[in-house]
Amino acid sequence: MGFLGLGSPFVMLQMKYGDEASLEFTERVARTMAEVGWERGIELAQEKGAAPIMLDNSKSQQRCC
Repeated sequence: MGFLGLGSPFVMLQMKYGDEASLEFTERVARTMAEVGWERGIELAQEKGAAPIMLDNSKSQQRCC
């Protein structure tokens, strides 16, 4: 589920969009998605190595600053 699918759980859980419960739920979902994304990214990097674009330091520095 991405953020586009976030409205469906609101309906299923009978949450009102924008109320305190929906905001807390959204924060938990966003935090979980971020944490799991980082964990899976680390696992992939360990398994497959760095993404080729990350190996060219000159390009990453240009985008960064």
